[in-house]
Amino acid sequence: METDSDDLISQNYFTYDPLDHEQPSIRLIQVLPDRSPEGLIQCTVRHTTLDDTYVCLSYVWGPPDEGYRIILNRQSQNVRRNLFEFLEIAQNKHHDKWLWIDALCINQSDVVERNHQVQQMGKIFFSAAGVLSWLGSDERIAKHLAYQRKRKSQSDDSGVDDEQAVYDIVNLWAFSAAPYWERAWITQEVALARRVTLLAGREELDPMLLEVQPSDKYPVSVIYLLIGITPYIRDYNLIRLLHRFSTTKCHIKRDRIYSLLDLCQESPNLQVDYRIPDEEVLRQTLAICEGSLCFCSVAIVAESLDLHRYSNLADTSVTKKPFVGIPIQGVEECYDSLACPSCQKSIPTHGVSSGSQEEALILCMKDICIEKGYHILVRTKSKPKDGKNTICNYIAWDHNNQTVHEDQGVVSGTPGTGFDILGISLEAVVKIGSGLFDSFGYCSRFKLRSVSSESYLRFWGDREKRMRLWNL
Repeated sequence: METDSDDLISQNYFTYDPLDHEQPSIRLIQVLPDRSPEGLIQCTVRHTTLDDTYVCLSYVWGPPDEGYRIILNRQSQNVRRNLFEFLEIAQNKHHDKWLWIDALCINQSDVVERNHQVQQMGKIFFSAAGVLSWLGSDERIAKHLAYQRKRKSQSDDSGVDDEQAVYDIVNLWAFSAAPYWERAWITQEVALARRVTLLAGREELDPMLLEVQPSDKYPVSVIYLLIGITPYIRDYNLIRLLHRFSTTKCHIKRDRIYSLLDLCQESPNLQVDYRIPDEEVLRQTLAICEGSLCFCSVAIVAESLDLHRYSNLADTSVTKKPFVGIPIQGVEECYDSLACPSCQKSIPTHGVSSGSQEEALILCMKDICIEKGYHILVRTKSKPKDGKNTICNYIAWDHNNQTVHEDQGVVSGTPGTGFDILGISLEAVVKIGSGLFDSFGYCSRFKLRSVSSESYLRFWGDREKRMRLWNL
């Protein structure tokens, strides 16, 4: 959710009475048909619960501006331009409805209340009688809705006037390029809605009346409105949802995660909290997805929070510390080999010499990431008396033998485990993971079963879990 920063506060500025956080309580807004003596839009607000009858507004907040004054329970309130333009329409067309509008129904200055309301956001939209998708007051978008309604109303044998169709192309572009379709929250709002109505200016349209032609460049969100999104994501977990909707936009990065919670089974296990840092949100998200973690999933969550840009991390030095440990056991030593001893695929041999004091181990990802051909070459110094390798550095290659990540740090084998341990930093995990997943999903084969405690996120809370080896 966003926080509205507004400097225009009058002496009679609207003050919120607290909601009952022990109940599924919400506020509802009704836009009155008559304006105030000053010519301002008037609204009434009341407290209720999810059992009430209401309609949700789905819209874009838009950039902060000077604010547009309205009257809320006989007190002044300021709203942004896009919402103000909707209220102007609602005054005439929707004054008989009770509306849930986040900017007005949530006390944005109260973080505790925001946490409570966003936690039940899915229930708010699911319980609503319908959702109004406000696309703005752009005249071109309004004309496109009107054209689509007219086209649908025509009989099949009459067809559509070619001149009208050509004229509508510009309007179609405006419709498809509307900022509304990029919103992170639209996925949940559309998937959970009982009924969606598209609004632009004074035009309304049932999305089921949209007729998509092969040449139409509708955004993915529109297609979901047409065919229904729920059947296609019913079995998705949070990680896969984050990857599928990774291009959505939101002012607060963690909303990419929070906006998908009510669409996945992990929802009850993650508490919405706008007070904690993004790094903690990353840790909590990975913790509730323990059963489906892999290189890819760490990268996906980090990218959703914009933490893949390491300058955004609170402490960039920790990205170089061991984040996970891969046990290396039974992997054949490789000298000038042209093929991986595990999958038989050709691999680079540069830097691997049989006459060197260094030895090379190849970690083949085939057994742990069957969806992608991937190799990690580990250069090690001569084994000491205890038989443990000391890893000098490693190179990660993708299936095209392109270097994804190279680490020059020294990592020693973990004593007493019976394995050589390849310690990989968070930075390496994210980079390697970014090379693994694709547009069709994520790498589900590489299951993380433990993460180092002294590393960046302190993923596990107790030593026993931290030191447990991965089950490969």
